[in-house]
Amino acid sequence: LKLQFLYFIATSVLHKKPMESVRADQSTSLRLSLVLGTVMALDFMIVYLSIFDYWTTDLGGSIHAFGLVFACYDLTQMIFIPVFGVGVKYVGFRKLYILSLLLNLVGNVLYSTAMNGDSDTATFRFVSGRLIAGVGSASFVLILGQLVMTVPISHRGEGFVMFRMYTFFGRFFGPLLGYILLYIPESNLGDLKFDGKTLPGWVVAVLDLLLIVLYCSPLFKEPERVRNDVDA
Repeated sequence: LKLQFLYFIATSVLHKKPMESVRADQSTSLRLSLVLGTVMALDFMIVYLSIFDYWTTDLGGSIHAFGLVFACYDLTQMIFIPVFGVGVKYVGFRKLYILSLLLNLVGNVLYSTAMNGDSDTATFRFVSGRLIAGVGSASFVLILGQLVMTVPISHRGEGFVMFRMYTFFGRFFGPLLGYILLYIPESNLGDLKFDGKTLPGWVVAVLDLLLIVLYCSPLFKEPERVRNDVDA
């Protein structure tokens, strides 16, 4: 863990160069998408300390099925990455980013409300929430595509390191935030239960909503392919 943290600090030094090489009208959009990468990495890791107890104790799920339940998020991400990669050519980046965030938001709400309502469908809501959230996280491929389009080839390697830095940030602080949420006292709002097991999903859902607003705003501009150094 210490080595990973040192890696994070070291790659932060490289952050300036690739962003300076991006056109001024594209840099804000790229930063926004890199933040999205952080949120998606956070989404995967924030449940790390609570999902097992949530599945086995609160929902009465089988221990033997837990591996599949946890990994189904990655499964749908893997399936939909090529779908998003092809789809961006037809509908553009903005619409797919917003769609991915909406799916991730819905998935996290289903995950967080699995214990509410009919107990017979709790397992279905839990698993479907993980599956749908995983589809939303396939936006990673859009971020990489945007990076390739907007960062000149001379700084593209550093750009990929920068992308790795942002995702590492989410993976590093996800379990830490999840650990802090475990110590928040349980509370209720109507039928909704908020505790250390359901709050991770709500936190990410709120972040998704904020990003949707930003992607709908003029802050985001559709990426335009940069003229590569080799073509200059």
